[in-house]
Amino acid sequence: MKMSYIGVVSSSLPRKCGIATFSNDLNDALVQNGNEIRIAAIDRGDNLEYRVEPKPYEGEVVSVISQKDPSSYLAAARQFSDAELVIFQHEFGLDGEGAMGDNYAQMLDYLKDTDATTMVYLHTVEPTPTSHQKKTIQHFANSADGLLISTTDTIEVLTSVYGVARDKLHLMEHGTRIRDLKDHDRLNIKREWKMEDMFSIWTPGLVSPNKGIEYGIDAYALARQQIAKADRDKLIYVVAGTYHDDFKAWEGGIHYEKHVAMLAERVRQHSLKGIKVTTMEEFKDLDKRALDIIFIDKFLDDKKGEFTQAYAASNVILLPYRNIGQASSGIGAEGLGAGRIVLTGKSLWARGLLTDKPTLDSGIVGINDPGSRGILVDLYGKKDKAIPSVDQMAAAIYWLATQKSEVRNAIEEEAFRKGYKLRWDAIAWNMLRDIGLINDRKKITSGRGPNLMGTGIDSKITAILESAN
Repeated sequence: MKMSYIGVVSSSLPRKCGIATFSNDLNDALVQNGNEIRIAAIDRGDNLEYRVEPKPYEGEVVSVISQKDPSSYLAAARQFSDAELVIFQHEFGLDGEGAMGDNYAQMLDYLKDTDATTMVYLHTVEPTPTSHQKKTIQHFANSADGLLISTTDTIEVLTSVYGVARDKLHLMEHGTRIRDLKDHDRLNIKREWKMEDMFSIWTPGLVSPNKGIEYGIDAYALARQQIAKADRDKLIYVVAGTYHDDFKAWEGGIHYEKHVAMLAERVRQHSLKGIKVTTMEEFKDLDKRALDIIFIDKFLDDKKGEFTQAYAASNVILLPYRNIGQASSGIGAEGLGAGRIVLTGKSLWARGLLTDKPTLDSGIVGINDPGSRGILVDLYGKKDKAIPSVDQMAAAIYWLATQKSEVRNAIEEEAFRKGYKLRWDAIAWNMLRDIGLINDRKKITSGRGPNLMGTGIDSKITAILESAN
């Protein structure tokens, strides 16, 4: 389906941001479908609090939105008034100052009076929202033509908690770039990186407090204690990724420095031998058997194949994330696309991606399950205070590390089977098909029949209607 052009409101590369990466991948797939993309890039460049230089945008970026300037959001909306479709990548942290903005809502209100079809992709949907979060998403539902979400669990939250009409919701699962790892064979990568015959656990991606790295360290240390001493040098945990720029700069870097110190203290408390490096070359040369945990403090560059190689080298992708309302995860989706075992908490994105079970009991899900494509553990608490179960993560790590390779291979095969279906080209095509349906509905005026009055109704008929699902 080809359109005149598609406007996109989002953070944009080279900004180091997961949503920027997500948007870039979707945009590339839309271009492959023959569409022209024009981007309004949300930037922190004019924000004196962060003192970040404007990003060197080029190509598809036609305007730059200053994150603390509401007028620049509305200016971008005016620029897209002749677009056939405008896609908003929404995260509360991108919508103005302090996650309390209403700039997206104002843009949607303006575009409502144009011929543009508007779609909002929701990256966070809190099951217990604040009044601002609830009001914002309800406004989107009223002003936009549709909301895009990545899991069926998110649909349930939006209908039951936010009161959004089901026909406004469109399932668009997170796409995957990694489809074939034959050029990044695990054995060859491990041999090149001096990790041969080692069981490696990786947490890749940008670092922030919500990523729960400290709980991953706790779980890893606990699992390690259960491994025979003679085999412990075959176990390694790699945290690969640098911090978000905005978190590093927040209030002069105080919170960043505290978080770095906290993780270092966590390593010390568990008597783990750890090291931090800043390049992949340094990492490759390390004697991994002399270490327990390695921090690679750099932004993994997928153009250089660094993300792909990290996935390829892993036996487990450990994601101890804390946000229950996180509705999508690029790291999690790419883990499946790479055919790797993802171990994480029962957040919205994970429940939809790693299992087909409609309801989940408490405890570990995915162990001793013939159809498992990942492992889920409980999350304790609410919203951003949630903590993944350290004991359950440790038990899962121990179980995976001590299983025969055939057991792990079966989970990896199921993961790859799911991930392959999530190729970005397929995701983009399905999204455009749904939007085509929306546009067709706009052109149709449905005929209405009369509402007939009822009389006394047979008790059997009443019972049937009351028991209907």
